[in-house]
Amino acid sequence: MNSTKRVRSQTPGRLTGADSVVPDADLIFCFCRWGEVERDASEAMSLCGTSVKAHYLLGKALLENGKLKEARESLLKSLSLSSSPEFRSYRLSIEEMLYMTRRKLWEADEAVVQANDDNTHM
Repeated sequence: MNSTKRVRSQTPGRLTGADSVVPDADLIFCFCRWGEVERDASEAMSLCGTSVKAHYLLGKALLENGKLKEARESLLKSLSLSSSPEFRSYRLSIEEMLYMTRRKLWEADEAVVQANDDNTHM
């Protein structure tokens, strides 16, 4: 039996805990309600800071909410936690999401450089 403390979530009829917040986040993930995914994944991490899936889902939610640097940090943490063989199936998804995050950060940096170049040539 899991000794993790369970608390009522703000979603009626659901219990949250280190083992059940992430499935709630999975369900919300399907409906693209990223603020709720972010909240549930953060709650899961507060209960179990070594949850690969919670860090991954938080990273995905942060990316979708435009919080690119925070997304990168969460995804890097998820990647470092997924080094054991039991998480091999997660690694590709984490690496793909990390690539997307890095690409969006690069694009944002390029946009700033381009805007600065345009302003200096006026």
